[in-house]
Amino acid sequence: MLVQEKVRVRRRRISTSSALGPDVVPEATRWLMDPNWYVVRNIIALLRTVGDRSSLATIRRLTGHADLRVRLEALRTVLELDPATGHGHS
Repeated sequence: MLVQEKVRVRRRRISTSSALGPDVVPEATRWLMDPNWYVVRNIIALLRTVGDRSSLATIRRLTGHADLRVRLEALRTVLELDPATGHGHS
């Protein structure tokens, strides 16, 4: 739904699917490499909201994404889900 929806407000509402909890993780993670920056950013936020640590390696790589909005969302997620990273540990 995030990929097909072009209206920003509706994309934000769709991203509230975090209420489904960890059940969204398998489907959501496949969208981390979508060419649309807003899809990637919203998926990262969704994964952070449900507390998914299984995708941290991919999200760490996305801190080097071409789009600043994706980089910031990825960094925020890494720092929240893996606080040791923020203290210089890997």
